[in-house]
Amino acid sequence: MTNQILKSLLTIVCMSLTIFGARAQTYPSRPITIIVPFPAGNSSDLAMRLIARQIEPSLGQPVVVDNRAGAGGSIGAAFAARRPADGYTLIMGSPGPMAISPVLRQGLTYDPLMSFDPVAAVAFLPQVFVVSANSPTKDLKSLLSAAKDNPGKLNYASSGVGSTQHLLGAQLAASAKVSMTHVPYQGNAAAMQDLLAGRVDVMSDVLSTVLPMIKSGKLVPIAVSTSQRLTALPNVPTVIEQGVEGFDIQSWIMIYGPAGMPDDIARRLNKEIGKALESSELKKVFLDQSMLPMPVAYENLKPFMAKEVSTWRRLVEVSGAKIE
Repeated sequence: MTNQILKSLLTIVCMSLTIFGARAQTYPSRPITIIVPFPAGNSSDLAMRLIARQIEPSLGQPVVVDNRAGAGGSIGAAFAARRPADGYTLIMGSPGPMAISPVLRQGLTYDPLMSFDPVAAVAFLPQVFVVSANSPTKDLKSLLSAAKDNPGKLNYASSGVGSTQHLLGAQLAASAKVSMTHVPYQGNAAAMQDLLAGRVDVMSDVLSTVLPMIKSGKLVPIAVSTSQRLTALPNVPTVIEQGVEGFDIQSWIMIYGPAGMPDDIARRLNKEIGKALESSELKKVFLDQSMLPMPVAYENLKPFMAKEVSTWRRLVEVSGAKIE
């Protein structure tokens, strides 16, 4: 009886290995789609298109980018969560759809930790606090001092309620124990226009967006949101250096699949995306777009996500943001 049981177990193991090997060899057998839950044309969309082009030859199938924008990225995320977990639908994720929207928006049909499996880390997007070149404030310390002396009179702009800009501004005020007024806009362009005109006092944005205007002299960087200074702005101190303890926040982009993806497929995609990120073309684009390497190993992606969801949930609570 014992020998018969051992033979049965060996048969099951051999069959499983055969199925595993066959699936690994046959995937992919048709085109793969990467959902980008934002409009085409921004830096993260560009990164996805370059990654898609880089991994096509090794996968042997077309990799198509599909922009499904709206509701802070939650429309595209909800669509991706409903797709089969077979490796043929992936989604670019960032704090908006993967951490902020699930807290802010009622009735979402997905959960960032339960509905998706992270596949690969792509890049960090550091944030910079900037003021107009005509602003009397040229550093964060004097801005916060003015805010302390004039509670509620200084304001910070954002592209909308619940945006990363809103949450960083609210956290800055809370951490520095000052009162500042949030001014939300319908999109980034309108907020930036009023900042340049001096109608709002300060704003944060990803480095890739503000760096050209910093170089042209239209904006003055007064602090970076990360714990370390940025290579692109070596003379700009961090928020922490200017007396606000524990302030270390940055955006990121990652690639996910619907929850339940076979591990062998997810690992293959992770490997191919990792090779793409090491290519000279991607490195140059990331340098040009001021994106930073995101060295999070495959085994650490889920713990990283859990930590980030907790962090951004806390930022939403601090901001008091609500979407009716």
